[in-house]
Amino acid sequence: MKADTGRRLGGRLAIAFRRDGRVQPPAAWPAALAAGSRRLAYGERGALLVAREGVAEAESATTVAWLAGALRAPAGGGRGAGELLAAGAATGRRIDLGSSTGSALVLAADRREPRLAAAGTYVAMQPLYWARTAGGFAAATEPGLLLPLLDRVELDERAVPAHFLFRYVAGERTYFRGVRKLLPGYELTFDGRDVTVRLARSLRDVVAGLPRFTAIDERGVAWLDARMRGIVAAWAAAAARLGCGVGNLLSGGLDSSLVQAWLHEAGGAEVRRSYSFAIAAASFDFEVDYALLASRLIGSRHEMPRFAPELYGEHLDRALELTAEPSFYNESWPLHLFLAERLAADPAGPRVLFTGYGADVTLGDSVVDPIQRWIWLQAHPRWRESLAAALPRIRGSKRWETWIDALETSEAASTLRHPLSHVLLTAEPELMLPAFGGETLAGYFDELERLEAELLGSDDLMERMHVIDFLTAGYDPHLSVTRLYAARGIDLVHPYLEEEGLASGFAFSPEVRYLRPSGPWATRFKPLQQELLRRRGLGALVGRRKGGTTFGAELWQWLSAGFLRERLEAIERPAWLSTAAMAEVRSRPTDFLWNLLTFDTWNRRVLRPASVAAATARVD
Repeated sequence: MKADTGRRLGGRLAIAFRRDGRVQPPAAWPAALAAGSRRLAYGERGALLVAREGVAEAESATTVAWLAGALRAPAGGGRGAGELLAAGAATGRRIDLGSSTGSALVLAADRREPRLAAAGTYVAMQPLYWARTAGGFAAATEPGLLLPLLDRVELDERAVPAHFLFRYVAGERTYFRGVRKLLPGYELTFDGRDVTVRLARSLRDVVAGLPRFTAIDERGVAWLDARMRGIVAAWAAAAARLGCGVGNLLSGGLDSSLVQAWLHEAGGAEVRRSYSFAIAAASFDFEVDYALLASRLIGSRHEMPRFAPELYGEHLDRALELTAEPSFYNESWPLHLFLAERLAADPAGPRVLFTGYGADVTLGDSVVDPIQRWIWLQAHPRWRESLAAALPRIRGSKRWETWIDALETSEAASTLRHPLSHVLLTAEPELMLPAFGGETLAGYFDELERLEAELLGSDDLMERMHVIDFLTAGYDPHLSVTRLYAARGIDLVHPYLEEEGLASGFAFSPEVRYLRPSGPWATRFKPLQQELLRRRGLGALVGRRKGGTTFGAELWQWLSAGFLRERLEAIERPAWLSTAAMAEVRSRPTDFLWNLLTFDTWNRRVLRPASVAAATARVD
C-alpha cells in the first residue's frame, strides 16, 4: 500500500468521469491542481480524472482513497487515508467513517471498475459539489473547480428567493442548475452510470451518548471546557505533524478569545500568534480595540494589517471570483481575502488559522429572539390588531406598516405561521412577499424542516431551530470564508463547527445555550462563554457590547456618494423587483442592498463568464 500524507489540513480536489474516456484537466483549473492529477482508465467503460492540491492520497491494489481535512480515531490520534484503506472503511462502494470525528471529506475510487464513493464528517469544511454531465459525472470541493467540468452553467432560479432571505442557499441546493452539495452525514456513490445519495450518519448518531446539562453549573462548564480544549489541541497537533505554522483569527470577542486561550493551553510559543484586520472606518474602531485588548490579556503576538478603503471594490471582485458564489455573509469578506494574501506572502506566516466562527449557532443565542417573536405571533391570530396593540412604536415605519398590511392576506398569514418565518422580519418583507410570494417562501421553509426531520427529528422547537440555524447561518457562510483562505494556501480550523464542537451544543438544553438569563443585556449574552473566560481571569473581555466586524455606515457612504458610487448605479434591476422597489433599495443601506450588490457582481464576474466558457467548449 502506498500512502501520501498530503501537505495541508484542507486542500482542494476535483474529479471527472467520462464514459468515452476523453477526460483531461481543464485549462481554467489552477496550475497546481492540474499538476496533481492522475487518470484511472477502465477500458471501454470510461476513465476517471482526479486532481488534488494538498489532499492526502493512499492506494492499494484495488482502491485509491483521498482525504481532505483531518480525522481522529475514537481513542485519539490522527486517522489517515491509508488507515481507512487498510480497515476497509474506504472503497469505491462505501465510505464508513464509523466513530471517527474531526472535519474531513473522504473519497475512494475502485481501480478495476468505475465506482466512486464520498462522504464527510459533521462538519467538513471541504464539502463536495457534484453534477451529472452528458459524459458521466463531475465533482469538486469548490464550485469554481466544478464549473469548467460542466456541459452548461446556468443560474438555478429556485436559489434566488433563498439567497435574498438568508444571503446564501441552504441545504443541498446551490446557485447552479443541476449542481448539488453533499451535506454533512450523507454519502454519495457513483457506479459509472447512476448517482445515489443517502443519509449515512444522522445528527442523532453524533449526539448519542452525550451528557445532558440543564443549568450552567460546575459539572457542565468543566465538561464543555475540557471538550473544546481537547478539540483545539487535536487540531494544533495535526498542524504540527504537517509542519504548518499556526495562528488564530482574533477579533477580541468571546468566541475567538476562548479559542486563543485554548490554543495557548494546547501548545508552546509557536502557537501564540493572532491576526485580525483593520479598515479606516469609525464603526470598526471598537473591533480594533477588542482585538488589541484580548491579545494583550491572553498574551498573543498580534498582527493587524491596515486595509485602505479604496481597495475594497477590487477585493470584493476577486473574493467573489475565488468563492464562485455570492454568499457573502457580511461586508468583511473582502478583508479576509486581504489578510489571507498578506499572510500567504510571508514565508514565515501561519498556514493554519483557527477561528471562533460558528459559536453563535452551537453555543450562542442567534435564534432566540426570532423564535420568541414567532411564538408571540402564533398566540395572536388577529394579526393587525395584535401587532398594533403590542408594538405601537412600529407605526410610522414604512417597513412595518407594509408588513402589517401583508399579514391580512391568506398567503402571507400562511407563510408567517411557519417557524422559519422569523427570517422575513429581518429580510425586507415588503420586497420579499410581492417578489416571490408567500407560497414560494413557505416551500423553501418546508425543505429545511424536512431536512431537519431527517437529520435529527426533534420534538423541541428550539432543537429544530438549532439544526436549521446550523444548516443556514452556521454552515454555508463559513464555507465561503474558508474558501477565500484556501485559495491562498491557508486552511481554517473551526473548533465550534467541527463534529465534536457542533455536538457540544446539544449537550446543553436550549434554555441554557439559547435563552438568556435575566439581567442586563451585556451580562446575559452567551453565558457559557462568559463563564469560561472568567475562569481564566479574562473577565475584562465579557460584559461588552457585541461586535459585528462590519462597517455598514461607511460602506453606505462609499456607495452612495463615494468611490463605490458607480457600483451602486450599475446594479441591474432583477426582473422580479419593480422599478419603484429598486429605487427604494438604492436609497438606503440594508442587508437587502448588500445582497443585491454582491449577487449582481457575482452575476457579471462569475456566472456569465462561466456560462460563455461552457457554451464555447460545447461548440469546440
